[in-house]
Amino acid sequence: MELLCSQLQLPQLPDGGLLQLCSCLLSLTPALSISSACVLARSLFLDRILSLQASASRLLRVALISFCVKYTYPVCQAVLVPLLQDPGMGPMQTEVLCSLIKDEALEPDIHVQILGQVLELGWREETFLVLQALLERQVEMTSEVFSVLVQRLCKEGPAATTSMAYAKLMLTVMTKFQASISEQQSLDLAVALEPNTTFLKKSLQAALRHLAH
Repeated sequence: MELLCSQLQLPQLPDGGLLQLCSCLLSLTPALSISSACVLARSLFLDRILSLQASASRLLRVALISFCVKYTYPVCQAVLVPLLQDPGMGPMQTEVLCSLIKDEALEPDIHVQILGQVLELGWREETFLVLQALLERQVEMTSEVFSVLVQRLCKEGPAATTSMAYAKLMLTVMTKFQASISEQQSLDLAVALEPNTTFLKKSLQAALRHLAH
């Protein structure tokens, strides 16, 4: 499959051709194996998204979303995870991932899968934006997953004192998930936010006070 994808030069395919090819692939019976879908997802989307210098076209976004709906795990493994780990990940790439997450076509279980992948990665500024998009879609979390999210957020605090994306994400967690935050987690969040220097600091402190009541 990898040799075939290489010979077809899929990254050079125009976005319109990409959408047509995806439509054909999605109609195949039986469906692609996970390994084949991973190879195709990487060949079709990864380099194309990494090379974006402007916002992705509607054709590219539709192709990615349609492929993700049917082959969620392969897209997570072959596109989302490598993007979040790539040093070339920038605003255009982040925009693509966030638009994918926000799309109404994605079922809640897809958001759960994406969140699970993100929690296993190293985090940086772009990761906060992707997590924000997931939380705004009200991704379902078990208490264990929520605990991991809070732990990771608290760990990032000292390195994200000036990050607006981090501050906004913390504010979202403390307001949307107030009922899920334990007393110990509240204390941990307070410690993590103490060195914050963004203009959201007062809002963060107010949210912390609400947690205490």
